[in-house]
Amino acid sequence: MNNNRFASQKNALVNFQTKSMVGKGVDRTEAWATTYTEWVFIRPISASEIIKSNREEMAVTHRVKMDYRSGITRALKIVWGSREFDIESVININESNREIEILATEIL
Repeated sequence: MNNNRFASQKNALVNFQTKSMVGKGVDRTEAWATTYTEWVFIRPISASEIIKSNREEMAVTHRVKMDYRSGITRALKIVWGSREFDIESVININESNREIEILATEIL
C-alpha cells in the first residue's frame, strides 16, 4: 500500500540535492549530491504571482506539495529531470508534520 498522501496527484519524482565542497586546495569546487528522492505534486504558478517577504521580492515559479519529511530546507535544491529549482520557502502545513508545501523558483 502506498502511504504517500498525494499518490493520486503525484506527477514528479524529484531529487533534493545538497551542496558540498569537493577537492583540495585551489582545486576545491562546489558539487551537488542527491540527499532525498521523493514523489511530489508540482505545478507552475502564474508568472505574475509575486510573493513579498521582509521587503524582498521573489518570483516564485512553482508550488510543490509532498508528505512531511524532516530536513527539507532552503539549503537544498530540487532537480526534476533536467530542470532545477531553488527552494524559497518550506511550509509545514498546520504544523502537523504531515504535509509540506514548497515554494520554488526555477533556475534558468
